[in-house]
Order: sequence, then structure tokens, then C-alpha cells
Amino acid sequence: MNLHTFYKTMPPLQTNPVISDNDANFPKLDSRPMDLVFYIHRALVEDLKYLVSLSAKLSENPGLFPEFKNRFDIFHNIYQIHSNSEDEIAFPALESKGALRNISHSYCIDHKLEVKHFTRISTTLNEISELHGRGIEHYRLCLKLHDTCMAMHKVLSDHIYREEVEIFPLFRQCFSIEEEGKILGQMLGRTRAEAIQKMLPWLMTYLTSDEQNAVMSSWLKIARNTKFDEWLGEWWEGMTRHNNNNNISTVEYSPSVASDPLEVVSKYLLKEVGTRGGGAEKEFHFEKVDEPKFGGGAEEKGSKKGKTRCDDVAEIGNNKECRESNNKEHPLNMTQEELEATIRRVSRDSNLDSQKKSHIIQNLLMSRWIITQKMSSQESSPMGNHEGEIPGQSPSYRDPQNLTFGCSHYKRNCKLVAPCCNKLYTCIRCHDELTDHSVDRKAITKMMCMKCMVIQPVGPKCTTQSCNGFSMARYYCKICKLFDDERQIYHCPYCNLCRLGKGLGIEYFHCMKCNACMSKLLFVHVCREKCLEDNCPICHEYIFTSNSPVKALPCGHLMHSSCFQDYTRSHYVCPICSKSLGDMQVYFGMLDALLAEEKMPEEYSGQTQVILCNDCEKRGTASFHWLYHKCPNCGSYNTRLL
Repeated sequence: MNLHTFYKTMPPLQTNPVISDNDANFPKLDSRPMDLVFYIHRALVEDLKYLVSLSAKLSENPGLFPEFKNRFDIFHNIYQIHSNSEDEIAFPALESKGALRNISHSYCIDHKLEVKHFTRISTTLNEISELHGRGIEHYRLCLKLHDTCMAMHKVLSDHIYREEVEIFPLFRQCFSIEEEGKILGQMLGRTRAEAIQKMLPWLMTYLTSDEQNAVMSSWLKIARNTKFDEWLGEWWEGMTRHNNNNNISTVEYSPSVASDPLEVVSKYLLKEVGTRGGGAEKEFHFEKVDEPKFGGGAEEKGSKKGKTRCDDVAEIGNNKECRESNNKEHPLNMTQEELEATIRRVSRDSNLDSQKKSHIIQNLLMSRWIITQKMSSQESSPMGNHEGEIPGQSPSYRDPQNLTFGCSHYKRNCKLVAPCCNKLYTCIRCHDELTDHSVDRKAITKMMCMKCMVIQPVGPKCTTQSCNGFSMARYYCKICKLFDDERQIYHCPYCNLCRLGKGLGIEYFHCMKCNACMSKLLFVHVCREKCLEDNCPICHEYIFTSNSPVKALPCGHLMHSSCFQDYTRSHYVCPICSKSLGDMQVYFGMLDALLAEEKMPEEYSGQTQVILCNDCEKRGTASFHWLYHKCPNCGSYNTRLL
């Protein structure tokens, strides 16, 4: 995604937004999690100033109207999310500490008054859009819009100033950094992926590079138990690579920075050739369709026949002229003796420490095998020239009588090409049910439109002329490669998966500690770190990616709802921690009555046994019995002998 789609004047990010905690170049700022609120406040005020200045020009320049409307819509959406988070999370948390009273009610009233200004602006924009040009009425509406924007700027600026002076200093006084992080995590956990995609570039526009790093550092730290960094890397343009200018001068070889063996080898060889002279004439290109570049250059230079490109793996393996024009130290062109000489040269390189040497040598040995495997895969792939021979190239129907495309799992108008077996399946679940292996959904790059039967890159619509933009489904996720035409689905940026439901902030929120999307009714729950990233204790299916409903137990552990119903027919304790699965007071009362009627033999009367209670986790003594032992602390019979 191009960040300049939203703001053409946005300053470029100085560093990769996904930065590890161990990055030595990362500035260590004395910041707290709730400082993100101050950054958002500043951006709101500055953006509103820009809207005011833009509204003043609309009467003379109607061409600015689309930019103003787009900018206002983004501003309105972000403000609404932010004010709701304050009203529902931040202010109640402050009230719970007893710092202030009725603060939520007071500022909720301010937020409702500000909504009226947004409504007036939206109404005026709709009236302007219906005029389609200049005129007295257009001029009058533009003046009205400008006056409303100025009034909203005054109201919003005063509101934000009061919050920063009266309210937010109390967070530093009443909450620790960890508690602030939890509050901010609850606020961010209600933010949809689409809103984050708008918010991040919008916010970064008004921050310095150090502030950008501070924001991303806090965000990633709060979401450290989630898949947020993975989602961010897949969405944000350039997230998976470092600044090219910096990397050329200072090449890093740690596995965390350059994990691709071919990239590691090519960087080192190109750098070494450059230091020996003639490096600019010995670049080599290694590119495969729909995959990232593995080599260091994009074209050949200095060849007798001019510039020669190798556009896929098969050409590198089969085109003799291309191989001869490539860098002689390309891993595929090296003989065994040359490879050994290169390894010895790496081991003698005084510019590398022992860790970097071993890493480069290891990747140098792996690179030839990887290239050979890619060549073999490309040659044997039916995608190259035999698309008509792919098994499954025929439509499938969810409703054969009404000729509704899809399968038993999804209603959709396309099939997916599974890269693992080069066959067409209507959905990933169909593939997994019919084969003995699972497919990596993120590796899928091709689909087949079931209307025209043409195989093409994955996308929301068919790209052929005959289909004329035929939609593949109402919902499409380019990360999960998911199509569905029936249900309400949202993509969670913290699970980095598509989930059923209306979305975060509407029906669900994401708990940063549990790393789970939960119903808003479960806002108060027992947190257990990464609780979803485990198997069901009954059926042993991985819960995080399971399609079945999940039941949260009082102790914090999880199991499938269907498994819970079967299990509780004969058990009442958690199979993992042995705590009671619910309120057992009625059952324990029945046991009290049962033991009161029993008469203990004289040789055992008066004897006691040491027990440990599974519910309160305390030790104690209980009267002798061959089966039931009551905890003296909490009255539970869920105990065991010590």
C-alpha cells in the first residue's frame, strides 16, 4: 500500500515501523504508553487546521472538494474511534482509581456536542456535492462550511486542551507503565484493521521520526503476544525491507534482518566484488514471477550482447547465454572448487565476526540447493504453460439446482490454485479435507473464475474482458485469500486471521494478553497469556485457527463448545488445572448432607488427612473419608490428598 495515497506531502518514515527491541539504532525514548493519546490529539488539531484552511479555498477552487471530503471522512472516522475509546475505556479506568468523579459523563456530553458539528459539516458537504459547480448557492454553502469548520476547530481544540491539562496527567499519577499499557491495549483492541490502515499513515504525517518510532515501539510492545507485527509487515509497504540507502552502506547479516539464504549470499558476494573492483559490472539478477527478488541487481551490465534479463528460474537453469552473462560467483555457476574457495575466503574475512561468518557460510551451502529446487519446481509446475490441464478446472456449486457457485463451506465465484499440489479447490477447507496435508493460505497466488474458467492472479474481481469485473464474493481478504458471499466476516489485525462477526469495536474486542477475539460481554475475564495458541484438551485440535466455537472456562483455559458439552456430562473439573468448571455450591451442599448421614467406623473417627484444594490452592486438614474431603478454607470438595 502506498502511504502517499492519503497524503502527498507526508514525510517518509526514517526507519522500518516494525523494529525489534534489540535494534541498536532504535532511539531509547522516555515515553509512556498513554503518550499515544497526546500524539493523536496533536494530529487531530493539526488536521482540523488544515481542513479549515482547505474549506476557505473551496468557494474559489471547487476542484478541492474531493480532497476535502476524503480528508474529512478519514478525520471523522478516527475521531469517532478515539472518542469512543476514551468514553468506554480510559475515563472509566481513571474513575475506578477514585481520582475524579463523573468524568465520563462530563466528557461524553462534550463528545455528543462535537458530533453535532460533524453532522452539520456532513450535511453541507452533501448539499455541495449535489450542485456540481459554481454559483451563488455554492458560494453560500462554502462559506457556511468554512464557518462550521472554524467553530468545530474552536470547540475541539478547547476540549483537547482541557483533557490534556485536567485528565491525562492523572494517568501518570494513578497508573504504572504496565497498567497504562493494559488500558491502551484495551483501546487498541477495539480498533478494526481498516481503521488502523487509515490511522497509521494519518498519524505518522504529524510526527517526527523519533516520535514515529516511539509510537510503533509502544504499539508493538503492547501487542507483543499477538500477530500484529506480522499483519503490519504484510500490509504496510516496505515493512519487510530496510531503507535501501542505509543497507547498501551497512549490510547486516543477522538472521532477524536477512533470513533469505539467497539474499544473504548475494549481498555478501556483491559487496565483496565491489570492494575488489568492477562491482558495478558484475551484478546478477534472479527473479521469479510472483515472488520477491533473490538477487542483488535488476539487470546485467557489461555483457558482450548488452543487457540480458533472466525472468524466471527456468531461464537461469536452461539459458546458457544468460548464465554466462551472470556473475561468475553466482552460487549456481560455481564449481565445487570455487565454492570451497569462497567459503575459505569468508572464513578469512577480517571484517566479519565469527557469528556472521558461520551465518554466511551456512547460507552459502544452502543457496545452491534452494535454487535447484526452485528450478525443478518451475519446470514441473503445470501453471507455466498448461493451465488447462490443472485438475479441478470446472465449476463447483453450493446449490446445484439454482447454479449457485461455491462449496459446502463458502458461497463464492472462484476456485483457488493450491501451490502445494497445483490443483484447483473451491476453498482451503476443501483442500485440507481431500488431501493428507494442509495448504499455506498466504502462499496462494492464483485463482480460477468459475464463470469464464480462466486462471488469473488472486483478486476481488475477475480480470477478463468477458466477465466485465465479475465479483468473486462480497467479502474478500487479500491476506487470508478468503472469499465469502453470505456471512459477516472481519479480519483481525492482532490475530492476523479472518473471524466471523461484525468486527472489533462492534461485537468483539481483542485481548492483547490472551491474544484472542472475545465478545464484548466477556470484557471482564480471566486473562491467560496466549490462551488461544494451544490445543483443545479434549480433541487436541489447534484452537487459534479452529473453525469451531470455543468455550472459555472460569479458570482461563479453553476448549471447544462441543467438547465442553460432552466432557461435562461426566466431569466437573478442568482437565488441565483441575479447578471447578462452575458454581458447585448446590452439588457440594448435597455432599454435606450425604456425609452427615454417614456414620464413620470407630477406628477412623477423629482421624484427619492433609489435603490440597484445587479451587483455592490452599492446604488444610479434613476428616478421614475414603472419597470426599472438604476444604476448610473455601468449602470445596474439589480436593486431593497429600
